[in-house]
Amino acid sequence: MNTLSSINRSRQKTPKLLAYSIITQLAFTSFIYLSFLFSNNSQAGNINPLCTEDDVLLGGQLSEPYHTRLRDGLVDQYLQLIFEMLNCHLKIISLPAERAILEANKGKIDGDFVLLSDIDKASYPELLKVTPSYFSFFMAYVSFDDIKYEELASYRIGVITGMPIAAESLSNIKVVRVKHYEQLIELLRRKRLHVAVLPIAVAYYYKKIACLNNLKIEVKPELKVNLYIYLNKKRANLVEPLSTAISEFKHSKKYQELVKKFLKKGLELSAPSCE
Repeated sequence: MNTLSSINRSRQKTPKLLAYSIITQLAFTSFIYLSFLFSNNSQAGNINPLCTEDDVLLGGQLSEPYHTRLRDGLVDQYLQLIFEMLNCHLKIISLPAERAILEANKGKIDGDFVLLSDIDKASYPELLKVTPSYFSFFMAYVSFDDIKYEELASYRIGVITGMPIAAESLSNIKVVRVKHYEQLIELLRRKRLHVAVLPIAVAYYYKKIACLNNLKIEVKPELKVNLYIYLNKKRANLVEPLSTAISEFKHSKKYQELVKKFLKKGLELSAPSCE
């Protein structure tokens, strides 16, 4: 009788023990699964995040209308839109050309946005070039005289501080650098300079706005400027995505709208009646 009673009590306990065992196993399995997910998500979030909470800081020096103090120049807006494609917040600061590339190489800033195709890799080993070129424009030789461009070394030439010059013909020529376009035009008028090097759009603007009908504007193939972004190696994870974004942006509606906006702005500039 006692034996039978014990068996019955055991049978009553068995379902409870079984249920407890199942719950324990499920809890343990859930813990392992959640731990696995958390580990994977944490690792995935740490695999080359494009941008952290910090801004991407680019420095350089480029004159108007491409780069302005208000950061609303054509290149300023161009860069902002490209980095927005990567969900990155871009901050642009104006720095003298030499200082910008040095600080980018040291990692004090994330990169330089006003560099040409080739730089001395031995001098700046920490910089990575982002291709393709993100922006291109033409410069022009501007003068009131008949210039023999194969003999440029014999002329006094003026350029804008911070405006990159791609022409190899000017690489070994000492040039006068000034801050503003007006200064270059005035120096030309006063015969203090023989030639000024200006963006072609700016040259035609001053010819129109100042009634400089005898101003000669000469565009040469070597005066095409292709701008590249160079990033410090600490931002190496941005190079490939940025390259893709640049290529896509050049074929986007946003790019077309931005260019149309600046063209319209230029056409709306009032000019005096030249007699």
